[in-house]
Amino acid sequence: MRKYERKIVLEDSTMKIVAENGMVGLSMRKVSRSSGVNESMIYRDFESKEKLLRACYDSVNDYFTEELKISIERKIESKESFLDSAKELWNEYTELLIKSDYKTLYYCEYRDMHKMYMGIEDVGRVNESIAGYNASSDAGVPEELNLEKIKAQEYAFQFFIESATAYAKKVIRKEIKDTDENRKLTWLLLCQGIAQ
Repeated sequence: MRKYERKIVLEDSTMKIVAENGMVGLSMRKVSRSSGVNESMIYRDFESKEKLLRACYDSVNDYFTEELKISIERKIESKESFLDSAKELWNEYTELLIKSDYKTLYYCEYRDMHKMYMGIEDVGRVNESIAGYNASSDAGVPEELNLEKIKAQEYAFQFFIESATAYAKKVIRKEIKDTDENRKLTWLLLCQGIAQ
């Protein structure tokens, strides 16, 4: 197995173990058994458990961010209203998270455990995704008002991401059913929260 193939297998096994058992349930021995890769080879590729965990997070975060950027670019081109676009984006992103089941659970587990230590760049990569949307509607707006609008939209966007992630996590864990009614209710609550 080539190094890049081995890294994919190791990251996948790690995410599945964490999704099932949480961070506390992870050991390099479990990753070795699950992946079929010798434990010393895992350390050679990643040096430590922490570096393996971060590589998994970076991989899934990059995937989610890229998919979201693609969706946002489609919405910018469609010229729909902001609210209609946001609702469609929320549904698309929620669907992506649900389909990515164990990767989503890993993503949530890692973020929850490391939230206070994570740098602003982790949030910034997702916030960059809305820059194009901001630029497309800001011609002729004074800079100070534009900055306030961008801050408000970034806050709303983070709220948007967090609600989609929380909803998907509950669906994956079978705490709620993914129904049109539940999505509609969650969207209404999200809109009320943003309006506050």
